[in-house]
Amino acid sequence: MSINWHNFSGICKTIGVAMLKLLAIFSLVSFFALNVPYKQPDIRDDVTAAFKAGDAVQLATFLNSTVKITLVDKENVFSKVQAERVLNDFFRKNKTQSFELIYKSNSTRIISYAIGSLSTDKGIYRTYYSVNFVANRAFIKELRIEKNN
Repeated sequence: MSINWHNFSGICKTIGVAMLKLLAIFSLVSFFALNVPYKQPDIRDDVTAAFKAGDAVQLATFLNSTVKITLVDKENVFSKVQAERVLNDFFRKNKTQSFELIYKSNSTRIISYAIGSLSTDKGIYRTYYSVNFVANRAFIKELRIEKNN
């Protein structure tokens, strides 16, 4: 059996060109994939809706497994379940009339925060919460609800 070396070199050139084309395509796709800006999940609209509704259950869906809560003059670190109970009690005693998001930070890959004004039947409260991003999910790690004077 004899090998046709002329035909073999043509096949090698064809395979080589195809490999170069694949490498070029892979390089372009990688370049664009790495240069796409990272978009953090933005929970602020959902948190605003929860405050407007006075809905502790909805708000709790965005809480970290442990969360630092400052509520009026009391401060503590709660589990997510405990925090939901505390917030539910607050909303039960303070019927929400309106909520306005006053300031929201530009999201970074690590943390963002927002400040709002919560109007209830018992008065106006300043709200603040900070958000951490873990594995492309956003969680509230600290929440403050303080009485405006």
